[in-house]
Amino acid sequence: MSYERLVNFKEIIKIESFDYVCDAGHIRDMGDMIDLLVSEKEGQKCREVLSVYIDRLMSFYFGLDPKDVPDLTIGFETARSVLVQAFKLFAESLEKRRLISQNKLNDLKEDFLYGLSRMYTGLKAVFDPDLVTESSITKEQLVRYFLDEKEGLRGRFAFNRMGKYAFANRLSDLNKEELAVVERLLLRPSESQIERKREGWIGFGKHQSPVRILASESLGGKKKIYFVFKVSEHRDYESQLRISPDKMSFAAA
Repeated sequence: MSYERLVNFKEIIKIESFDYVCDAGHIRDMGDMIDLLVSEKEGQKCREVLSVYIDRLMSFYFGLDPKDVPDLTIGFETARSVLVQAFKLFAESLEKRRLISQNKLNDLKEDFLYGLSRMYTGLKAVFDPDLVTESSITKEQLVRYFLDEKEGLRGRFAFNRMGKYAFANRLSDLNKEELAVVERLLLRPSESQIERKREGWIGFGKHQSPVRILASESLGGKKKIYFVFKVSEHRDYESQLRISPDKMSFAAA
């Protein structure tokens, strides 16, 4: 199930509450707590373990404040609902809890993991350029997403880190809105925003765009993204066009 890939976002998100939620050991612990519903006489310790995970789950979700991301919301509500249900059941006597069927326990565990899987799908959506500015994703997290190879854009593009306007180095100089424009230009550019330039460059973004990107054909199947310029750097952009990408050094980030 895709919940196992939640941990791929750990180095992108870098929030303690998310580190806890996506940890494989803690996820297994939640399954163990559900199994213990029919065998653990003293339920208070299990309630404490469940409570910590629930608190971290809520802290991450509400801190992220996602808008218009159904997968993330449904996933969170599903996972939380299962754990809250188990938390409440542990307040019952063991004799009463032993009446819970194995099928019910299996359903609870499956629903919990399903919720985490939907959260993974939702996290992928949160970083979409049309949604990222509507959440509490920070600029730093978005930069890390660009440079991440597992879930981010470095798995699809080769980013240059050599030169004054080197793409990988300049990301931290851009604000969140500019980064969203860069992401949109790379992932979903309109035909009017792509130009085949002289000397072999591929340009993304028009003169009035907040950012402009220079790229060339692929490196091992990935498009080579050389430089990014702000709108105030139009002269340097034009100067760069006079030098062929074949004459430029390229060092992948």
